[in-house]
Amino acid sequence: MLTIAGLAFREVLHKRVLVFALLMTAAFLALYGLALHYMVRDLGRLSNPLMAQVAVTQLFSVGLYLGSFICSFLAVFSAVGTLSGEIENGTMYAIVAKPIHRRDIVLGKYMGYAAMMACYAAVFFLSLLGLVYWKTNLVVSGIVPALLLFCLQPLVLLSITMLGTSVFSTLGNGIAVLMLWAVSTIGGMIEQVGTMIPSQSLINAGIISSLILPADAIYRRLSYTMLAATDNPVNALGMLGPFGTQSPPSNAMLIYTIAYMAIALLLAVRAFDRRDI
Repeated sequence: MLTIAGLAFREVLHKRVLVFALLMTAAFLALYGLALHYMVRDLGRLSNPLMAQVAVTQLFSVGLYLGSFICSFLAVFSAVGTLSGEIENGTMYAIVAKPIHRRDIVLGKYMGYAAMMACYAAVFFLSLLGLVYWKTNLVVSGIVPALLLFCLQPLVLLSITMLGTSVFSTLGNGIAVLMLWAVSTIGGMIEQVGTMIPSQSLINAGIISSLILPADAIYRRLSYTMLAATDNPVNALGMLGPFGTQSPPSNAMLIYTIAYMAIALLLAVRAFDRRDI
């Protein structure tokens, strides 16, 4: 299993999607840093420091959201054909012919991709946080748990992508996971709007979407941990809007997320073990 994980880790390093994601990351951080620079310069002219800090917090929330989007994008497209693609091009025939359990192939590939995604997400998060602090001196709370949550979100998408690639073709898996991802993202925004109105129906719709795929719920807990949970009430004001968190997921949702990932991998192992290759 560890051998498969190492091979999968090296495999994803040579994929073009990783190069594209790194270019996206560099472009995003450059544009985001430029936006922070000009915002801080213009906010210095405001006579109301409260509005200035709210604006900084809002932009930080946007940065976190877009950063989680890029990491999720990489998780999906790097692993979308990790099993189905090798079946389609015939590479898997040489692998399954060896004395290797199919579960080791699935779990080994997941471990390799997960290790790469965790490293990428951690570097991205710390770079984003350092850039914001350098330009704005924004003080946030819960950096360590927030870092773990930021790394967890792409791993959730990676687990459901592994399930899809063990069942569907590469194209079908990509479409299915992106649709689930869209449902989760839109549902998360609907839940926040429902909390602001308030509307229990919208809140329930958001909760259902989180149960279908808890990716957006992880981001909401992340933003709440860093901003709304702090002792500074001004940071909490900056959480207003679709990128903020007025209704933070509970600890039960985090437990559900871990169970969701485990069940997705278990189903992936069972499906691939029964798949006719």
